[in-house]
Amino acid sequence: MKTLTCFLVIALAPVHAQVRNACVEVALTVTDSAGGTVILIVGLDPTATDGIDPHLGEAELPPIPPIGVFDARIIGSLLGQGTLKNIRNGQCTILPYTKVDTIQFQVGVGSRITICWNLPNRVTWRLQDIILGTIIDVSMSGNGCYTVTNPSAFSKLKLTATYPLAVPASPVLVFPGNNSTNQPTLMTFRWRRVPSAITYHLQIATDSSFSTGVKNYPTVPDTSRFVDSLRNSVPYYWRVRASNIAGTGDWSNRWSFTTIVRLPDTVQLVSPAHNEIVRSDSVRFVWRRTQPDITKYWIERAVDSLFTSPIILDSTLAGNDTTKVFRPLVNNQTYWWRLKAKNAAGWGSFSAGRKFRAIVTSIEFDENLPKEYKLSQNYPNPFNPTTTIEFALPKSSRATLKVFDLLGREVATLVDENLPAGVHKAEWNAGGISSGVYFYRLQAGEFSDTKKLILMR
Repeated sequence: MKTLTCFLVIALAPVHAQVRNACVEVALTVTDSAGGTVILIVGLDPTATDGIDPHLGEAELPPIPPIGVFDARIIGSLLGQGTLKNIRNGQCTILPYTKVDTIQFQVGVGSRITICWNLPNRVTWRLQDIILGTIIDVSMSGNGCYTVTNPSAFSKLKLTATYPLAVPASPVLVFPGNNSTNQPTLMTFRWRRVPSAITYHLQIATDSSFSTGVKNYPTVPDTSRFVDSLRNSVPYYWRVRASNIAGTGDWSNRWSFTTIVRLPDTVQLVSPAHNEIVRSDSVRFVWRRTQPDITKYWIERAVDSLFTSPIILDSTLAGNDTTKVFRPLVNNQTYWWRLKAKNAAGWGSFSAGRKFRAIVTSIEFDENLPKEYKLSQNYPNPFNPTTTIEFALPKSSRATLKVFDLLGREVATLVDENLPAGVHKAEWNAGGISSGVYFYRLQAGEFSDTKKLILMR
């Protein structure tokens, strides 16, 4: 029996690609015994039709040359005179496909036709005559060749190509971003969908080799997974791979991120001690530096333990500050004070309030005290939902600071107490108040001033 030889190569992807990531193109090399060679290409693409697809490099050939001239081509009812390349419609990696093409050839000065192939893993072909399908019936896999010894009698052969389901491609990671910082300890990891994937395997670790602190989520059905057990201030690495009935694909690229620091610890107050008597018109507040990575401190005082109308003494103290001087104190006045700290995670909780009483027996002169009453413009303005109002008192005064709407109705009382000389701040939290234009008025002694502020949501 005569032998038929054939050579097959992958046109666009290397053979080891195993029909994945992109649609397959497989080449069939047809030669005659006189040295003539033609390469025919078949394959799959989701944009292909059963006709000529120029965008895939297909073109109709001229008519078959006269007898005695070597020729080989793929023919079909929608291919006109035939073509060297016929890509058929298919998603390549989503479902297995079987496609049938007809190869036509004629020898030149030679007397035999040899067909050679080198198929990707798990792709199989079958080469048959079109008369009975049993005279020539060659199963094709791997690489090999087949020689048609009587090409004048078998000038057309049926080629049946079976493309199996491939393992999924590597997913593309989305969030958290590579090398990102200050990420929350509770978040949803996201990646892009992979065609043909059924489940995904998310892996998170504290080292780049994924050997320590590993968290495995091997059967994630979608392209996201909520994770709520990360630790603060820890560098993490993460990756994802996809699986289907054909197997498990390769891991994605490895990305890294660092979680945010925890919220600041509660500030520990040092002095004045609770219930201490301060016998000067000034007081030095002292506290211990707290952790972690503090950027600011906020100190405020009030005349009641509930801090109903707190006065912000400073909300921009540097993270390495541990003292703040306040003056002047009002004689025989009871004060409450407290602090909170801020870092990249936000503001921590206020410390427990401490109480002290001012019994002024000495006065420290302060040349920086205001020389006149002044009501400053709030900041920010417009605001949502909080804004700060600053005002200056040249001497101890009974002060009220109130907010009114356009109809003159009182909306909020921010200050209503005896205050020492100095610059004071009051914060208005307008949560639950409608957007619009409002007015705030300071009255202290015989001084009165009103300014406009805008709440914009």
